Amino acid sequence: MLATAKICMQTNWGKLKDWIEQAASSPRAPYWLGGYAFAESLIIPLPTELMLTPMVLSRRHHRFYLIFLAAFGTALGASTMYPAGLFLLEHTFSILQQLELTDTYTTAQKSFQQYGVWLLLIGSITPIPLKMLMFVGGAAKASWVLLIFSCFLGQVVRFAVIVLLIEGGRAVWLSRGE
Repeated sequence: MLATAKICMQTNWGKLKDWIEQAASSPRAPYWLGGYAFAESLIIPLPTELMLTPMVLSRRHHRFYLIFLAAFGTALGASTMYPAGLFLLEHTFSILQQLELTDTYTTAQKSFQQYGVWLLLIGSITPIPLKMLMFVGGAAKASWVLLIFSCFLGQVVRFAVIVLLIEGGRAVWLSRGE
């Protein structure tokens, strides 16, 4: 049974790998990257780097454009979780009142409003799912604009570091051409 599961995973991974390579070499690759980054920050459990890596390798002279596009798509997708957190809070606040947890919520809300931007900036650089942090930001009624900005900035840093690693740590990655 384990061998069957292994073969099935290898087959599915092979199909996914083939699709990613095909999408990355397509003339519509930037659209695929933006859409994948958006969807990844909502529902897809595989990181945007899977799509970004082959694109950077095949389009080195567009690396900054691809980094910003991936970061924008991820931030935009994560931003849709903010109203979800806000909506859920409005409909479950009565439960918090019944459980006498409003003081705890108020304390958590103030902490997130004060440190949420930093939490999201650091969370954007790490593999922590942004959708969860944006959801909590919505429930805490933190500043949407600041959260989106910190999410975008953190993703730009994360993707730039990954591109630097892909390029072998060469300093030339900052140059305009290859």
